[in-house]
Amino acid sequence: MKDKKAFIEKMATCQHDTLKDSINLINIPSITGDTKSCREALFYLLEKAAAVGMKVRWTPQEDCGVIEIGQGQETLGVLTHVDVVKAGDVDKWNAPPFKGHFDGKWINGRGAMDDKGPTVVIYHLLKLLHETQAPLHKKMQLIIGTQEEGEWTDMVHYREHFSLPDYGFTPDGAFPVHNIEKGYADVVVRLPINTLVPGAQITHLSSGDSANTIPSKATFSMRCASVEEAQKVHYLMEGVGDRVRASLDQHTVKVQVEGKSSHSSLPENGDSALIRLVKILWKIQQEEGLLPEEWMNALTFMMLMTDDFHGMALGFEAEQHEFKDQWIGNNIVVPTILGMERDHLVVNINVRHKVGVTRQHLEAIFRELSNHYGFLFKIDNYSDPLYVNKEEAFFQVMHQAYEEVMGQKSTFALAGGTSYAKALPRMVSWGPVFPGEPDSCHQENEKIELASLMKAAHIYGNFLYTIATSERSFKTISKPSSEKKPAKWVT
Repeated sequence: MKDKKAFIEKMATCQHDTLKDSINLINIPSITGDTKSCREALFYLLEKAAAVGMKVRWTPQEDCGVIEIGQGQETLGVLTHVDVVKAGDVDKWNAPPFKGHFDGKWINGRGAMDDKGPTVVIYHLLKLLHETQAPLHKKMQLIIGTQEEGEWTDMVHYREHFSLPDYGFTPDGAFPVHNIEKGYADVVVRLPINTLVPGAQITHLSSGDSANTIPSKATFSMRCASVEEAQKVHYLMEGVGDRVRASLDQHTVKVQVEGKSSHSSLPENGDSALIRLVKILWKIQQEEGLLPEEWMNALTFMMLMTDDFHGMALGFEAEQHEFKDQWIGNNIVVPTILGMERDHLVVNINVRHKVGVTRQHLEAIFRELSNHYGFLFKIDNYSDPLYVNKEEAFFQVMHQAYEEVMGQKSTFALAGGTSYAKALPRMVSWGPVFPGEPDSCHQENEKIELASLMKAAHIYGNFLYTIATSERSFKTISKPSSEKKPAKWVT
């Protein structure tokens, strides 16, 4: 098929299979860290691709796979993932999170938006290019990972065994072109608490199950020294707002706090149950003073993160800046997991730091805090902020594809979250969420509108067809070298 218009019109025939495959993928509970289920989700697409004659290969660890069509000296890569975060509070889902379903408008289930629906779209676009025998002058790759929501070990293995694409995108964010992304870090803090002294004690405390998700549920149990103290605490719970349930059993008060989940890069879209829990404990301590002194120290530290999302009280600079005449936003610093381990309170603090903030900055901030509050800390899953030069040639085609479909100008923008774009050179986050649309990533009742997904497919197809069939090179900068030879293709 040598005509782009005919190819675009042909994409409409993919809607049924896109819907079916998206639901089938959602039905696989490929939570990050579940090796078996993640492999099943990966090979669901690899096997389908091989069956229709596309080239397929995967890492020896079977945690990343590549589907390829076309030929030439230049490679465009689309980097996606089929792993997902946990379901959060299952009671808040309108339907089972790993039983994908279509209600006539929305594809529902964990991974529908992040990133199984978009992954399926790219697969069917490559399949269509392959089956219509479009004149391809580039190699076109769908690179599928299984650890994007975790520690990105799949990308380490991918880079060890495969040559890298020259440029590309990940459909794991929003439109327009996001050539700047904030950095990422999980800072794990261990605050000492004394569980052996007389008096009231927290015997259970828990909130959050994903480092990059605002938790929608938190629970704690407090064992008091007397029934009278327990009754006072229970009475206090009646005045801390709605969505708080408390029960009293002799000396023990059990409390459950409800909130609203969201992606941790967009904390304003949620209502952190973890933060609400901290405020409740602070209120108990301020009014009754029942907990040991070390608990007061731990709570004082935690309260630094309850008034804003930018880490100002922790020591992060929150002034707004630009980089190369482009908006880079503010730092986002939010606690996402809270629990107890023996005589320590353990909190994961998720950091989305803007361009200019380095790992050394983070270490200096938390070292000063640790000296003051007496805690230990470590930085996990660190990645620097991303910036891809706006002069890259393939951006011209991205803008054109978007403008032809949407009838409005395409621009560059900042991505507040982090994506696989950081894993490979000259990668950016691009779609599938359109401006003004709800982003349900990492939330209960995750969903994506089928019509919107197919509109994104229209844009992606326009872009992929133009790049693939053009004899022009879109490599602004020379291709990065790979230390190892490509693995053997499987067909």
